[in-house]
Amino acid sequence: EYWGELAALTGNANVPQHVKASPLNYRNDCAFIMAAVSCDPESFAFAAPCLQGNRRIALAAVRQRGACLQYVAKPLKRDREIVMAAVKQDGSALRFAHMQLRSDRSIVLAAMQQYPAAFRFASDELKADRQVALTAILKDGSLIRDADDTLKRDRLVVHAAILQDSVSMYYVHHSFKTDREMALVALQNDGFHLAHVDASLRCDRAFVFEVVKLNGRQLKYAEPHFKADRQIVYAAVQDNGHALKYASEECQADPRIVAAAMQTKKSLETYSRAPRHKVEACRRREIEGWRQIVAI
Repeated sequence: EYWGELAALTGNANVPQHVKASPLNYRNDCAFIMAAVSCDPESFAFAAPCLQGNRRIALAAVRQRGACLQYVAKPLKRDREIVMAAVKQDGSALRFAHMQLRSDRSIVLAAMQQYPAAFRFASDELKADRQVALTAILKDGSLIRDADDTLKRDRLVVHAAILQDSVSMYYVHHSFKTDREMALVALQNDGFHLAHVDASLRCDRAFVFEVVKLNGRQLKYAEPHFKADRQIVYAAVQDNGHALKYASEECQADPRIVAAAMQTKKSLETYSRAPRHKVEACRRREIEGWRQIVAI
């Protein structure tokens, strides 16, 4: 019967369920569990507790599937070799390691190499470590959310984060929302919106003009009077024709602005309030390099 159970593991479509349904004496059997783990490492979840504390079997399981570290007996979650094998296979397995090893720089860096978000499971000490934090942030800027507060004030770390992902601007110290240079970097992408910078910048015409030149879609979040500012709207549609839909009705009726928008996206006729023949005339003049638009 025992050999039949062993043979049944081979080619079984659901080895873990087979192990789960096996008699306790089989789940206590080292050879049986090792064979099951070789077929499907998830079988380790149903091994008897004494075998979940077996170092050889635990190592075999986590080498195939790092997340099996969650089933390992508590004493082995302090075992550096087992934890290192687990995080190299699946960085997210760091969350199952003992806190002592979540403070181990080498293990945390190995986990982040495979899964940058493993930074979330690092100890508070390593979340305050500039080098460790930068390693994570350069791969996923939003991970600054999990960094120590001191790093959320660190200009170098913050700059690296928003360059990688502008969403990170939401997680840094509020002082950066008044920082012209940092805000411009963040607003070049769509993850962070003009509406969320400090009012001192949001109401600064020169700043808004620079923003829409870099990212025309930010016109959507500009103050209403800037959406009616022809120079600002023109700059926005030159970067992205879709910005025309956020402009005031007066600007949407301006043939020069509409022509500029159509240079970047012809489908924007939907948002135009200007007569088509006037738009085409302005577009031809734009193509020829005329900057002076005659009255139509």
